[in-house]
Amino acid sequence: MDIKDYLIGMKPGYNIQIQQEQKQSQQIDLKSAEDMHRYAMFVKGNTETGSDGRRYTHIDEDGEYQSCFVSQYSPIIDDNLEPKIKKVCQTLHSKGYLTFGSCQGHKDSLDRWVGIVFNNKEQKQQFIDEVNKFNLDVYWYDNFLNTKEEPRDPDPWYSDEGGFLHIVWDTPELTDLSVDYKRNKPYNKEELTKFWNIQMCRQYDNYEAIVMWIGFKRVGDTFIDHLYNRLRFNWKHVDIVTKQLEDKLSELSTYNG
Repeated sequence: MDIKDYLIGMKPGYNIQIQQEQKQSQQIDLKSAEDMHRYAMFVKGNTETGSDGRRYTHIDEDGEYQSCFVSQYSPIIDDNLEPKIKKVCQTLHSKGYLTFGSCQGHKDSLDRWVGIVFNNKEQKQQFIDEVNKFNLDVYWYDNFLNTKEEPRDPDPWYSDEGGFLHIVWDTPELTDLSVDYKRNKPYNKEELTKFWNIQMCRQYDNYEAIVMWIGFKRVGDTFIDHLYNRLRFNWKHVDIVTKQLEDKLSELSTYNG
């Protein structure tokens, strides 16, 4: 059975309606990368929840948690948003913004963030400028994806973060290819655009992404700055800034892209 039979109402800006009686994954013949990504984003989602609220699909052979991307236009989105970042994402969605991923932070990841995409650089910069006017402890990171044309800048020597968001166009988590292959094969720009057009229900020919870090910097500007931020890191402050951000986001301009 084709994945297209599972998805109806596929129009930009509208919710996707999933035919509930057709959610039996063993009956689906996933013939293409597009089909596999649609299935992960609109039907499967992240089926596991850890004791710390982490949402994921499975733990790989290296003990790392693996998650799939879920579209904000899917009826499963609310169940896939982690509790402490959920309202931030939902408020952004209510204002029309397109989020591609988020994390509330966990014991092994001292970070709370949400990623947002736009059609062009001007839209992205307007969003950054508006959020900066709130004067909160929010920090911005460009090129946080494993793309060929726009690779993420390497972390400085003093950072042990070392992470970026892994997206693999032709080998989503539903396949059996090696973990190392998935981590190291980057998108090209065309593949990334195809991926996000599925997730965002758009027909853009270009995307501009930004990741918003909440509470503390991911990586300090210098070794001293990084050490200072890591030593003073505490979740109470992150929670306070998150609540402030939740209250302020409703003041944003509406995104109409």
